[in-house]
Amino acid sequence: MALRINTNIAAMTAHKNMIKNDNGLSSSLEKLSSGLRINRAADDASGMAIADALKSQALGLGQAIRNANDGISMVQTADGALEEAINIVNTVKTKAIQAAQDGQTTDSRKAIQSDVNKLLEELDIIAKTTAFNGQKLLSGNFTGKKFQIGAYAQETVSISIASGESTKLGHVTTSELTFDQAGAVELSIYSSLQNSTFDLNAIDVAYDNNREHSLGAVADAINRLSDVLGITASANVSSATSGGIVAGSTDSDFAVNGITIGQVNVTANDADGALVKAINGKTTQHGVFASIDNAGVLTLTSTDDRAIQVTQSSGTDAVFGGSSMTTLGTIQLNQAGASEIVVNNRAGGVSIALTTASGNLEISGDTTTTVASTLATGSVLVSGTVLGGDATVSQLSTTSNNTVTAGSVLATGSILNSGQLLAGPAKVALVSNTGTNNTITAGSTLTTGSILNSGTTITGDATVAAYTSTGLTSATAGSILTTGSVFDSGQVINGSATVAAYTSTGLTNATVGSVLAAGTVFDSGQTLNGDATVAGFTSTGLTNAAAGSILTANTVFDSGQTLNGDATVNAYTSLGDTTAIAGTYLASGSIFVVGDTINGVVVSAGNAATIAVAGVTLTAASTTLSSGSVVAQNSILGSGSSVTNNDITLAADMTLGAAMALQSTTVVGNGSTLASGSSSVNNDVTLSTDMTLGAAMALQSTTAIAANSILASGSNAVNNDVTLTADMTLTAAMTLQSTTSVAANSVLASGSSVANNDITLAASLVLGGNMNAIAGATFAADSILNTGTSITQKDLTLTSGMTLASNMTLLAGATIASGSVLAAGTSITDSSLTLTANMSVAAGSTILSGSALANGSSLGGDVVLANDEVVASGTDMLLAAGSILASGSIIAAGSYLANDIVGSDGVTYSADTTLLADVTVSGDTSMVNAQTLQNGSTLKAGSTLAANAVTTALSAEGTTGSQSTSRLSDLNVLTQEGAQTAIAVADSALKDLDKVRADLGSVQNQLTSTIANLSATRVNIAAAESSIRDVDFAEEAANFSKMQILNQASSFAMAQANASSQNVLSLLQG
Repeated sequence: MALRINTNIAAMTAHKNMIKNDNGLSSSLEKLSSGLRINRAADDASGMAIADALKSQALGLGQAIRNANDGISMVQTADGALEEAINIVNTVKTKAIQAAQDGQTTDSRKAIQSDVNKLLEELDIIAKTTAFNGQKLLSGNFTGKKFQIGAYAQETVSISIASGESTKLGHVTTSELTFDQAGAVELSIYSSLQNSTFDLNAIDVAYDNNREHSLGAVADAINRLSDVLGITASANVSSATSGGIVAGSTDSDFAVNGITIGQVNVTANDADGALVKAINGKTTQHGVFASIDNAGVLTLTSTDDRAIQVTQSSGTDAVFGGSSMTTLGTIQLNQAGASEIVVNNRAGGVSIALTTASGNLEISGDTTTTVASTLATGSVLVSGTVLGGDATVSQLSTTSNNTVTAGSVLATGSILNSGQLLAGPAKVALVSNTGTNNTITAGSTLTTGSILNSGTTITGDATVAAYTSTGLTSATAGSILTTGSVFDSGQVINGSATVAAYTSTGLTNATVGSVLAAGTVFDSGQTLNGDATVAGFTSTGLTNAAAGSILTANTVFDSGQTLNGDATVNAYTSLGDTTAIAGTYLASGSIFVVGDTINGVVVSAGNAATIAVAGVTLTAASTTLSSGSVVAQNSILGSGSSVTNNDITLAADMTLGAAMALQSTTVVGNGSTLASGSSSVNNDVTLSTDMTLGAAMALQSTTAIAANSILASGSNAVNNDVTLTADMTLTAAMTLQSTTSVAANSVLASGSSVANNDITLAASLVLGGNMNAIAGATFAADSILNTGTSITQKDLTLTSGMTLASNMTLLAGATIASGSVLAAGTSITDSSLTLTANMSVAAGSTILSGSALANGSSLGGDVVLANDEVVASGTDMLLAAGSILASGSIIAAGSYLANDIVGSDGVTYSADTTLLADVTVSGDTSMVNAQTLQNGSTLKAGSTLAANAVTTALSAEGTTGSQSTSRLSDLNVLTQEGAQTAIAVADSALKDLDKVRADLGSVQNQLTSTIANLSATRVNIAAAESSIRDVDFAEEAANFSKMQILNQASSFAMAQANASSQNVLSLLQG
């Protein structure tokens, strides 16, 4: 070994090891003193990172446990408050049950209501004041609150507490279920609880005095599924009169549910209780209990919910004040919660119930009915439509040039437009004709209120009752116009026509042989031709009574009247300027006023000495009667006699010679005869009963012709109104002017005409063959229009009970009223026909393309939709089996599927399910089974609706009414009904509160489990951290001992190394 002094390698090595050992000793001492294996990153960088993460996690879990404990405390606070809220609601329910017995009075119920109000007030206080750390727990705002229950982000639990206020609790939805008729009830009800639809067993509801066939049985079927439906049902079968019971006697057939009650003498409001006692005496048999309230209103209540059927004829109906007491009843549905109550008919709905711009279903292509159909109000049948079999029409409007054939019936409110042809035997009631050039043929009957417009011809053997003509109407030979008929200007009453108390408003011509009865009024310009008989008529001006006319007692001639020669007048009154031409005979009671002239008139039986008073001058010719003169019975006024200044009275049985002129307001007495050529001028002339007017008689305006008067052939009425009273006969060639009125049982002979304006025909009038009804004409109930009758120019209204015979043509604008019947073969030509009420269409009818069917129509043949259609709100629409939904059609949510449907989304929606959302049909889809569409469904253009007018079995379709929701805050126990509702609402509120407590209990249990899990996790995390970070003392103590020994050894070695240089000195000394 070399010996060196400058570099002591051994010492350096010892020094190095000594430092290392010292560092190891220091590190070991640090670990032993701190108890940590890792005191700095240098000790174990990765270990320190892991240990720090574990430490953070452990710390977070500790706080999460504390959070969870806070959550439990909060839940427990809310739960305690809810427990008290439940106690309050239970008390409220008890109060409601207490009020739900009719032993309570109004005052006692008010006291109960007061308690309920205070309890609900306290409930609201609890809900509004219960808080944790300042947060309101039961106000309804503590929702979606999150609690951190983990060491890392988003490790939370959500807590929501529903409101405990009375306005937010106890929701109960109610609705009333009603049925349209007795029949099979097949319902499906949607359960909001199960999100599914449940079918009820089919139940036959009937009026058979059997509880098993009642709405009570339907309610039982619903209640059997109440646990899954969440709906309870109760039947209410009762009926009440609209007012107090009326004194009278019930009929011998009076019965309840088939059990005869019989005849009962009933006092007003059933004061003696006889009616109630009679009904309740058989309650055990018919199951109905009767009661009367203080207002006398009778209420019938089913004891077991069976239907109530009351047999009530006219007498019983009068006792009930016209109220029908028969009822199936209703079903009250109660559903806990605020969800809609959804009830579907497994089969049902109307044929057409659509919402479109026009409101109708437009047809694409012609449709031929295979079964009887119904076309609803507002339907439009286009030109060329043919009705097969007998068709019943309700208020039909036609366009122009239509024919209504034999056997057809047009009812009240029908309107036939211009060019109508009514072929006999047709029945028309209260019809209005607005056209011209109409013909009412032989055998036709027009009843009270009928209106014939200008150009109407009433042919022989036609009967007209109180009709109105607006101009140019002709009543031909054999026609009969009864009391109340009105002839306007230009009317012609031909010979042999009979008119009873009619009114003419001008230019009416009563021709030879016509008979006008008492009450007839002739307006200005009337002409009574020879051999016309007029009884008690009134003329208002310019009437000409021609030769041979006879005017009976009470006839009144207005100014300007002319009585031609050979006219006979009985007790008439002249109002002035009347001229009685020579040959006229004036009977007793006649009155002449200022301006009247009597030319050669004969006043029957008597002489000047007996009849002349106050300045009357009687001469052989040109006789003049001065003012105030009185001509007594059997007096004779010679040819050329005249009447001047003021009034003169002619007594009964007065004879007026030929060519007699009667001035206005002239009165001709009973039995008077006005010879041919007599005339009345200016204003009114009154002819009393049994008046005979000779031929060529002219009656001026407002002339009145009394009963049994006779107007000879050629008589006419001119200018204005002429009134004809009952039993008036107008002979052939009679002309009636505007506003002429023809009374009941009058006869208008063949060839009679009505000119210019309206004529009114009274009840039971018969119009003969080839009768023309002009614009504005009205045909009354039971009128008959014979074959060949036509209605021209404008609208004609046909009223109820009207029958139109075969081959009848209805033109544009015609309206056929409710109850009308159109016979087989009836066609619609030229333009469209609009229905203003329902119409029954027989099998074999052809409805042309472009026609529109209104809502409520039923289909007797397949119909292809021309446009997109939407099922109207509030209705369901029934598609018959065989219908086809075009691609793109939409079935609305809530529809109960009877067929498998493939949606545009590719999903197949199975039959016997209820759609929860709208479904668009993929491709054209055929309906194998009848399908009911909910409102809002859309049928695309091209869809086919199969015939659905036939019902194979009578079904009762159920409909829910408006739905209402009650809350706990709405409780009202002041009535029996309110108390019952309060019980249901309190039960629902209890369920609401229990659900909230149950949810909170679940949260508390969740938090408790969370705390347990977090605690265990935190222990494990702490252990893991300790195993990484903490020092193993046993191991480190051994290491420390080692380092101590090494450190001592290194010191010794260092000393030895330093001492080794001494050997060099020894070598040098040596």
